[in-house]
Amino acid sequence: MPKILIVDDTVEIAATLKFTLQQSGYDASICYSGKEVLARIAEDRPDVVMLDVMMPGLNGFDVCRLLKDDPATREIPVIMLSALKEVEDKVRGLDCGADDFLTKPCRDLEVLARLRAHLRVKELHEELKASHEELKKLSALKDNLTQLIVHDLKNPLFSAKGWLELMYKGKAGELNEKQKEFVERVMRSYDLGLDMVNDLMDVMMMEDSRLQLRKAPVDAGELVDGCLKHMEIYFLHQEVSARKRIGAGIRPLNADGQLIRRVILNLMGNSLKFTPRGGAVSVTAKHSRKDRRSVFSVADTGRGIPPEYLGRIFEKFFKVEGSAAVPTHSFGKGMGLTFCKLAVESHGGTIWAESEPGKGTTISFTLPDGE
Repeated sequence: MPKILIVDDTVEIAATLKFTLQQSGYDASICYSGKEVLARIAEDRPDVVMLDVMMPGLNGFDVCRLLKDDPATREIPVIMLSALKEVEDKVRGLDCGADDFLTKPCRDLEVLARLRAHLRVKELHEELKASHEELKKLSALKDNLTQLIVHDLKNPLFSAKGWLELMYKGKAGELNEKQKEFVERVMRSYDLGLDMVNDLMDVMMMEDSRLQLRKAPVDAGELVDGCLKHMEIYFLHQEVSARKRIGAGIRPLNADGQLIRRVILNLMGNSLKFTPRGGAVSVTAKHSRKDRRSVFSVADTGRGIPPEYLGRIFEKFFKVEGSAAVPTHSFGKGMGLTFCKLAVESHGGTIWAESEPGKGTTISFTLPDGE
């Protein structure tokens, strides 16, 4: 049975309203002052408060504002009752947070209709809140399970890499050149798989604000050079040219060097994946004195990204499958670009993409100057 609290200092009006509500199946009770209602609600929470405006001491507007400012009571629907008819008074009541406004003398049918409406909205809100809480629990369970799986994946990956390295070094017998090439390819696949695992772990940690940045001075030129050296064998294998341009005014970064290094490697790997043989991938770094930011860009001469997908490439698990513009490829591995976005934004930077199908894609990001 819904509980309705009537707040009115006029005894006859309060008693009449209570009788009407009880006859319609509601559990109605009365308070005669603003002070009393606050104490009553703290003890016994009603489903709806019907609140008179004109009361001595603490008036209805003040009580409504106090109820709506308190997180514990702000979700209780408040219907204000008043003999006032001026629009300004109704606006004042709504500005205080009131959910509805009835002019006295109130007609029974209207009172009951408004009550049913607000109780229905309150019920739907509580169902939605319960569903949200359940989804949060399920999401937390999923994330915990994913973290366990990802963590456990690292052990067999490290073990596999160890055996591959022993094989490559001839510990299991000398390999011919073709066999060495195959082992190298498997090791590169391992590196890609480990990167994906690390990206997934870091995305989850950044979303939960659990990843601590280890900021320190970082030389931008050395950072880019190190990334190009790391990717050198991949560029040679795919016969793609690697280019770099470091602006003369580039300044040292105050950043988590390992994290930003992985951002650049992710972007380079993505560009390389969609650049045909004979194409080129360019990495540039420059400083914008006006914006007090360093700007990094990774550009390719690949197929480009269709315009309708460009705004979504940083979304978690988003992949663009084959299309008219890209018949046999898909963009991204579903997590790398999300990792890049979160890593850049955790430093206070921004990231964006520009692309033209058939001509290539450029992904740029900024990092603010250190204080």
